[in-house]
Amino acid sequence: MIPLLTKANVSLNRSYTKRDVLSQIARIYDPFGLLGPVISKAKIFMQQLWLLKLDWFEILPPDILQQWEDFIKTQTGLEKIKIPSNQMFSKDQCHQCSASRLCTCFL
Repeated sequence: MIPLLTKANVSLNRSYTKRDVLSQIARIYDPFGLLGPVISKAKIFMQQLWLLKLDWFEILPPDILQQWEDFIKTQTGLEKIKIPSNQMFSKDQCHQCSASRLCTCFL
């Protein structure tokens, strides 16, 4: 069994900064690219912080902080997901593409 995600080490902290958010996002380990939707959501959130022009050490505003905490809560349990290794490298291939106004995803 191959773990889909190693421990993300994402913790709830009441005083996040843009630097803290980027640090947490960088800890998501996805060697097979199966967490594209999760990582895309994190990158879109980071883009929001850039658009707000927050400094690296500026505390996130309460509404943005709530969005980040909601994202963190959705990540609990991802490290428990495991995929049988014989399922990862079969000869069958399935390709899919999806797009929104915020991002594009290819599987």
